[in-house]
Amino acid sequence: YDILPAKSVLAQGNVAARSIYDYTFKVNGDEMSILAALLELRPEYVIFSMGMNDVNMTSEATFCENYGKLLSEVESFLPDTTLIVCSVTPITYGETGRLFTDPAVIDSFNAALREYLDGTEKWIYCDITHDLKNSLNLLKSQYLGSPDGVHLAPEAYYAILYQICERMVDGRIYNADGTYTDTKETDDAKITASDLIDPPAVTTEITTGSSDPLSGTIILEDLD
Repeated sequence: YDILPAKSVLAQGNVAARSIYDYTFKVNGDEMSILAALLELRPEYVIFSMGMNDVNMTSEATFCENYGKLLSEVESFLPDTTLIVCSVTPITYGETGRLFTDPAVIDSFNAALREYLDGTEKWIYCDITHDLKNSLNLLKSQYLGSPDGVHLAPEAYYAILYQICERMVDGRIYNADGTYTDTKETDDAKITASDLIDPPAVTTEITTGSSDPLSGTIILEDLD
């Protein structure tokens, strides 16, 4: 949707935590593995958004194990990069009247991922589902971008981005003076999420840096 600059996004259809090493990503005109791509870009932050292609294919424990392997390898090559992992996004009924999976399954995967990441010192969990869900625990209709009940509309990505900005501020990941810290403790922030991005009424995926709030950040996401 061109919401973020192409240089800040690494994305492939069907990519998953269980299969990310099977895919390549285009960086500066070349196709590279995920680790090679991140080494080439050397971002200050990496925000991961995967899982929809995992929830019906693996268990919660294996999902976390696969994510942990990826995060460990990225951290070993980029020890100064902050790694943020987003929750799996919610779904709703498709045009067939059926759900891609039980929303409770997604909730279970997210709970397992949160517990797994909270047990680490540096990796950060970011819940991006709160503003996307309705009272029935389903994706709000205004955020649905396709008839399958899964893929998101552009408006949803603004909502996700705003929630990530809030997490970065509340967790003191991004500070008003341009520095950052990886502490997970909430503190009084000198800036708000709105200082990082001005959302259109409601509202996606990443941020950071200096005068350009998107500089130095890479978002890795699945497109399906």
